[in-house]
Amino acid sequence: MNNAPVVSFGLKHNLKSATYQLLASLRSFFYLKSSSRRLKAKYPFFSESWYVGTYPELGSAKEPPIEHYFGLGWQERREPHYLFWADWYRQKYLPTNFVGDPLVHFLEESVGEKQAPHPLFHSVFYRSQLDELNKTEGQDLVIGQLKSSELWVDYLQKGAFKRFSPHPLFSPSFYAEQLSDPVADQDLFRHYLEVGYLTGLSPSRDFDEVFYRAKYPDVGDSGMAGLLHYEIFGSREGRFRSAAHELEVSQGQVLLGLGVGAGHLSFRMHSGSSEELGLQRVTMLIPRLSSGFLTGGPNTALAFIGLLAIALSEPRSVPVRVIATDDLDLPLHEVKSYVETLVGRKMPADFSIEAKSGQRIDALDHGEVFIATTWSTMNALDAAGLVSDKQKPIYLIQDFEAAFYPESTTSLLARQSYQLPHRAVVNTPWLADFLHQEGVGLFSSAAHRAEALTFWPAINQEAFVSKPIDQTDKSSNRKTLVFYARPTTAPRNLYELGLAALRRAHRQGAFDNADWRFVAVGDSLPPTLIAPNTYLESVPWVSFADYAKTIGSADVMLSLMASPHPSYPPIEASVAGAVVVTNTWQAKTKEQLENLLPGVYAVEPTQVALADALVAAAKTPRRAISTAVQIDIPRNWQDSLSQVILTVSGELRS
Repeated sequence: MNNAPVVSFGLKHNLKSATYQLLASLRSFFYLKSSSRRLKAKYPFFSESWYVGTYPELGSAKEPPIEHYFGLGWQERREPHYLFWADWYRQKYLPTNFVGDPLVHFLEESVGEKQAPHPLFHSVFYRSQLDELNKTEGQDLVIGQLKSSELWVDYLQKGAFKRFSPHPLFSPSFYAEQLSDPVADQDLFRHYLEVGYLTGLSPSRDFDEVFYRAKYPDVGDSGMAGLLHYEIFGSREGRFRSAAHELEVSQGQVLLGLGVGAGHLSFRMHSGSSEELGLQRVTMLIPRLSSGFLTGGPNTALAFIGLLAIALSEPRSVPVRVIATDDLDLPLHEVKSYVETLVGRKMPADFSIEAKSGQRIDALDHGEVFIATTWSTMNALDAAGLVSDKQKPIYLIQDFEAAFYPESTTSLLARQSYQLPHRAVVNTPWLADFLHQEGVGLFSSAAHRAEALTFWPAINQEAFVSKPIDQTDKSSNRKTLVFYARPTTAPRNLYELGLAALRRAHRQGAFDNADWRFVAVGDSLPPTLIAPNTYLESVPWVSFADYAKTIGSADVMLSLMASPHPSYPPIEASVAGAVVVTNTWQAKTKEQLENLLPGVYAVEPTQVALADALVAAAKTPRRAISTAVQIDIPRNWQDSLSQVILTVSGELRS
């Protein structure tokens, strides 16, 4: 007889259901575990302890914190990491209709070093530390092509614990000295942002947390660490980082001009080698090396220093460096490669690019020659005691900068920079003649004008010979007018006057004979009405190639500048075969412009004269591209600067 218990159908069904539920729970459990493992493998920097500590209400959640963030947390606008500010990233880089996870976008979609995960992570600065490690330890780290997100992950996983810094104003060694019980493998920057600032610990000698919070009580109300507040608000508002910084800026405002370059340049002096050894280093100071500004003047400065570095590489190589004092948004290795492209030569091993915004610049007390590229860098050198009759900087003068500003302290100081002892290298003889005729600074002396080295800038004529946009069909009646318009960045380009002339010319019927497209290049502008249903549309200036393509599309180019320099866009457009409308200005005469540029309409900068010139230009056929090479302008920087470089390098060696 079978003594096995009798199980009813209902009980059997309940047992089967319970077993099913158990198996389902186990499958779900192991799936979640494997999902968590996959996420941790993909995002090893994710700190679950930080996430739960920041959002303690998640402590009782069933799923692991990393799963919560990637499943629901990002949708609830929770922050995934102490050094990733999702809302800031979203507002700064993403379109308003973006619905994805900002962290995933940063990791997978960002390119180069243009997108930062947090206001306090400076990828260019962090990369420079990896570059230095390569040099000092002879390591072969593959860092040249790392984008911002990869540099960020490297810092979180390695750099933070090797005492590297994510920001120029954070010194791990200085910060560690303030801790009563420092831990070797601690992320000191995280400690500062979470705990340190609340207890008055300062991120570096150059940023005094106690001073900053005491001087500006609203910082405490913001709930931010002092350095974070300074990065977002304080820097642009001209706030002081420390008592020493306040004194330095107060002095700098007198010497450099209110709000222009003040407080940005300070020098830490070091003893150079014996004076008998002569030249020890050459340093060029340039305010901005930004992707949207690598044309015209900045290109000229980079070509000059690149060719000078090559000339000084033999027989005894002299280190040459370029220091970006305010803005550098490009990887350092890309800038070096860009210089090599400009001059068509490989740079010497001891040619370097440095980003020094807000940092002290190391300088030798003798044996170092500085090159100033703007009035503010020239005055900064003077303020540091680095300008004298015995120690003359090279002054690369590319325009009459005093005319950039209304009559003010700034314009006065810009004009006074030409009075300081210097070796003048001037962009075009026209500009040098103007400075002499106007009696500007040392140029009032005929001897100084005679000694000044001058050159004509090079135009890469191949770059600007491009098929016009919207003209792939030769039978098309479509034409393009390109307006070099920079109202927000360069008032001297006379945007308002040019726009008024353009509207007047349209009313006079200048553009009735064809289907015209009106394009603005230079600034990012909203569509601007020229006539009913006719707009001036801004095109992006992402790179020099994009800029050249836009210039090459022009049938007519309108480019104005209140300057004795002819300026680059009219020359570039003329090279590409466009009809050019530009203006005269004091010593820049109609005859000079017509002798330089074929088919140019050079008129007085008045609305009537410019409108009449546009009417005539619109009726003038675009020159055949094959005739563009007739313009008597150097085709490369070697041809442009060879004599200047020969003279300067010889003087430096002697």
